[in-house]
Formats: sequence, structure tokens, C-alpha cells
Amino acid sequence: MSFAFIEAEKASFPIHRMCETLGVSQGGFFAWRDRPACQRQRQDMVYLAHIRTAFALSNGTYGSPRMHRDLVDDGHRIGRHRTARLMRENGLVARQKRRVVGWATSDRLKRSLAVEALRRAIVNRDPAPGLVHHSDRGSQGGFDRSSQHPVIGGVDDDGKTEVKALDATQIILARSAASLAA
Repeated sequence: MSFAFIEAEKASFPIHRMCETLGVSQGGFFAWRDRPACQRQRQDMVYLAHIRTAFALSNGTYGSPRMHRDLVDDGHRIGRHRTARLMRENGLVARQKRRVVGWATSDRLKRSLAVEALRRAIVNRDPAPGLVHHSDRGSQGGFDRSSQHPVIGGVDDDGKTEVKALDATQIILARSAASLAA
């Protein structure tokens, strides 16, 4: 690991200084650098090429379990942990799956129920500002009409700022997610 760090930072710092600081010999570093890749490293590069291709073809939706299955189906002999490591080391992270991230229960359908579910979703996911909230679950949340109407209106968590939707399933929150979570 020290040698890889030295290689990565050699443009910024002198090699001899980094070797001295990290307690490794310069000769050891140069021997490591000039050594040809071992069989496992070469095989990792081959697998990585297949992984990158499959990841691109899946539009970034394949996680490591699905990627592993895909590689094995194509005749590659690779373990699931190796697949996960190669994806992790190369920043290949699958898109998030759709799932319930905020919910609330009550014996009445009130505006506060929908706002609480939205708050929980924001706290659970910590979204970036510009959050787009998709919902087609009914008229609660202070909306004047049901979600089946093409244009609906509502209010934010303070009950002051009106929110207009582009269609029945998309409510664009005008305020940042950070201010809603507060």
C-alpha cells in the first residue's frame, strides 16, 4: 500500500522523502514499480474490462451480485467478493433501487401525516438541494385535489409556500432539502 501511495504522489513529493517518511527503502519501491504484474493482477484487468462493459450496458444499474451472476453466466470463473472488490476499487456503484424511504401512520389522513413521511425520507436519505419528490398516493398533504388531476397545488412544511406540480406524480419542492429537514 505504501508503494502505491508513493507512485500516486510522486509528482507532488520527492520519492526519497516519501520512502524515508513511510519507512520503506527506495530500492524496494523501484523493485515493486518495475516488477511485472502477477497473474492475478492481469486477470483482474481482464475481469475489470468485462465489468466496465457490462456496467455501461446496464446504464449503471448492475450491483456486484448481479454483475457476478452476469460474469459467471458468460463463463468467467470469478468469486462474488472479487467482483465486489473490483467494482468498489474502480468506483462502479449501482444506482439506488426504488424503495420506501419515509413513511408515517395515523388514524386520520391529515396534512401532517404526509409532511412527517416526507421529513423521514429527507432525514433517511439526506438528499442534495433540488429534491424532486414523486408521489401518486392520494390527496393528503394539504393538496386541494386528488393526485389524479394533471395539476395539483399544495403547501410546504410551513404551510406558507405554495408548491405547484408539473403533473400528478411529480411535486417539485421549491425549498432546499436542508431547510425541509430542519
